[in-house]
Amino acid sequence: MNIDSLQDLNGYQFQQCLHETPQVVIYRGIRLHDHLRVVLKLLKIQTAAEDFHREYRFLESLQGKGAIKTYGLESFGNELTLILEDVDGMNLDRFLQKSALGLLQKLQLCIWIAETLHEIHQRGVLHKRLNPSHMMLNPCKAEIKLLGFKEAHSLVAQHPVSPFPHWLGGEPSYLAPEQT
Repeated sequence: MNIDSLQDLNGYQFQQCLHETPQVVIYRGIRLHDHLRVVLKLLKIQTAAEDFHREYRFLESLQGKGAIKTYGLESFGNELTLILEDVDGMNLDRFLQKSALGLLQKLQLCIWIAETLHEIHQRGVLHKRLNPSHMMLNPCKAEIKLLGFKEAHSLVAQHPVSPFPHWLGGEPSYLAPEQT
């Protein structure tokens, strides 16, 4: 997707492409009416629209508590777009690749992650795809915010009868302790 064709579309100025996959393209931009820095996640494949709606619903229910804030779900032509908070940071896997951390810094990261997960779990949400690429780190604000909630589940709505519920899913190397 060409960023030049997106300039000032529907009240947003697209500034920088942050990431692109076959399903989505993610831009940093500015909402023009209030000059708010945002991240715009555009869906390229319409067959995944339900995943986008699901992710939006979970982010909306979390209201920015431990998760990235959502400012809306909009359509730009044929593309469905999540308007998200720009946390002015980087995802944890990129941060870890660029930074040599000492023991105390690693422990501090673990504390931030645990506090973030506590917020999410207190609201009855199980992420299911928790991994470093779904954690946005802002070291200046000493916070981690989660993203990537398209496979999340509500713990409140689930009443599994079996010790191995059908919604277990997720990535085996990152399964939460309550999923094992």
